[in-house]
Amino acid sequence: MQPTTAALAALLALAPQSLALAGDAPVAAGDGPSPAEKRARYSLPYLLRPAVAPNLARLDLAYAPRDGAATMAPVLTAGYKPIASLQDLGFYGRVGWVKDTPDAGASGSAVTNPLLFALFTPELSRGLRLPLFVGATAPVGAGGGDSPQKATRAALGAGIAARQGMDNALYVTNYQTTTAGVGVAWIKDGLTAQADATVLQLTRVKGAAVDKDASRTNSTFAVHVGYQVIPLVTVSVEAHHQRWLSTPAAVKASPAARDNTTVGGGIRLNLAVSKGALLRPGLAYFVPVDDPLKKAGERFVQFDLPFAF
Repeated sequence: MQPTTAALAALLALAPQSLALAGDAPVAAGDGPSPAEKRARYSLPYLLRPAVAPNLARLDLAYAPRDGAATMAPVLTAGYKPIASLQDLGFYGRVGWVKDTPDAGASGSAVTNPLLFALFTPELSRGLRLPLFVGATAPVGAGGGDSPQKATRAALGAGIAARQGMDNALYVTNYQTTTAGVGVAWIKDGLTAQADATVLQLTRVKGAAVDKDASRTNSTFAVHVGYQVIPLVTVSVEAHHQRWLSTPAAVKASPAARDNTTVGGGIRLNLAVSKGALLRPGLAYFVPVDDPLKKAGERFVQFDLPFAF
């Protein structure tokens, strides 16, 4: 074989390897990022839904100190992708617990309603995803019925506030809630820009003596921007807005209760447990920008421990 022919053959043999992509850079076969490293390039939000359906076990804790009082509201989320040919489709469950310690009176605690939901996150083009969400709660949480303990009801209300109004369906235990949402996310070169919107339809199934509204319609909106500054660290900012689309009794009594907005940011570590599994502990801090949460002196600390595999 002539030298020129041999060189050409060698280049052709290497071509498939040179076309293998890791992010935007060509790399040799076997040198690309692991599944865990690819997951780390997506900035996982704190109170938005994931834009990439994961196999997931996640414990996040909202802590809200205020003027001598405090609320703790942890939520456990778990689920997986059962269909090998549909890796953008996952099924999940969520349930929470809340403990409220007021500055006066008895402390209260409660287990929330569970939420079952499906998440479909198709990639429309490289880096652009359209996450879709649908879910429903089972109204079996504590504090339901016509004669709940006062401290339990207060704890559930405090849990709604502690989670910035973004997880209301879990805490209204006299209501069955059906919810659906849509989002959009741009994920490229370690940068994530994501937004989502959700509508929640609440239907009272018990407790007419304490909850006067037969039905309520709520909504939430959120924006997240995050960047992986180094492989180990991701920083992000978020804004959340909750608004009642109907006018429940609480809004009639206090028009300021119709909506609330919070903003903040956090830092997250990306710890590869194996080539396919990623532990992503995060810490974030949020503040309200309007009443009633601002008037109440609320502040929100979010501890997050997601494990994706």
